[in-house]
Amino acid sequence: MRRIDEVHVSIGCLAMVNAEQVGYGFGMLAKGTAAEEARLVFTLTSARLRCPMGHEMEVKMERIDFDRLLPITKCCECGFPSQIVEGRDIFLTKIVGE
Repeated sequence: MRRIDEVHVSIGCLAMVNAEQVGYGFGMLAKGTAAEEARLVFTLTSARLRCPMGHEMEVKMERIDFDRLLPITKCCECGFPSQIVEGRDIFLTKIVGE
């Protein structure tokens, strides 16, 4: 690619980073490259938690709100401790350019 116009990034709602942080890092890394003028497009994805009994729970947020991100420790159905299965990831999902 000669020029990258858009970079699409998926951020899990429990990733503990926000779009501004990713954008700043991307800006530093993209200087002098085909992606220097690229626009970042972010998608916030939900998280999935599972307890030892196999119950799963989905956590959704419209924006990353660190004040609400206290550790989710108990299953809503049985009270056992839950583990995060998905939602802490940051993925590059698409690159648009020429």
